[in-house]
Amino acid sequence: MKKNEENNKKQKNNRSFIINTILVLLIILVFLATIFVAFKKEIIQTEIPDFDTNAVITSELKNMPELASMEHSKGYIVSAMPAITVNNETGDATLFFTLPETDNVYAKCEIYVSNDILPNPVKTGIGSFFSRFFSRENQAIVDKDGFVKIGETGLIKPGETIKTIHLNQIPIRSTDVRIRYISYVPDTYISGGNFAQITKIYVVDDAGKILDENGNWIEATIKSAKR
Repeated sequence: MKKNEENNKKQKNNRSFIINTILVLLIILVFLATIFVAFKKEIIQTEIPDFDTNAVITSELKNMPELASMEHSKGYIVSAMPAITVNNETGDATLFFTLPETDNVYAKCEIYVSNDILPNPVKTGIGSFFSRFFSRENQAIVDKDGFVKIGETGLIKPGETIKTIHLNQIPIRSTDVRIRYISYVPDTYISGGNFAQITKIYVVDDAGKILDENGNWIEATIKSAKR
């Protein structure tokens, strides 16, 4: 009887040891994976982007719309449409992202919207952890406020314009949008400064209607943006 009790106690201790060991290994694995993902993300963010093949010489464009200009610093001014419109069929958003000829930086822009107004929201939690861990392609970019990047340009030079940018997801309603401008100093490609603009993105169809903030198709006047 006493021998059986000792055996049972030993087995219980062994099970506890195995369980504790597994828990410690899982904690170490998650810790190492978190470090790896952060390191991987840092590498992605510090890569030098390519120049955008859709950029055109601004002075050669006819019927340029009225653009809103935003100055980050001397020699770093960007111009763009006061509000973005995106075609619900093609996913092409009209932006007219422009650098004046007087700028002394290269720049690109990124489009972010809230995750909850996307038709296919970015998955969060443990279910999406391993796909982001092993695949760069599956690593959606989400900023600190939960806005998801749905499109971006390549670099443009001073005196160039990108008229449209293709979005990989179209919001289910017209909503706020965050445009992040990222610049690089020519030759060295060190950061020339970054800043963001908050404006509106309007989803339009070929008939000229837009989705309102409730997701209904209406005819409405597009309002101006703000910084």
